[in-house]
Amino acid sequence: MTEFPRHDAKFYHHQNKENPEVTDRADMLFRGVEIITLTQREVNYDKLVKQIKDQ
Repeated sequence: MTEFPRHDAKFYHHQNKENPEVTDRADMLFRGVEIITLTQREVNYDKLVKQIKDQ
């Protein structure tokens, strides 16, 4: 599973460059059970501060 909605994400999740409404995140499922979550974290300080204020 990929492209999780931005409004459900933590402030430190990286915003997708092509579609800012989703985050760069993926869940790996095995037999219908989530076994691992992968997230790209935001590293730009100014973006992090803005995302904290926006929540």
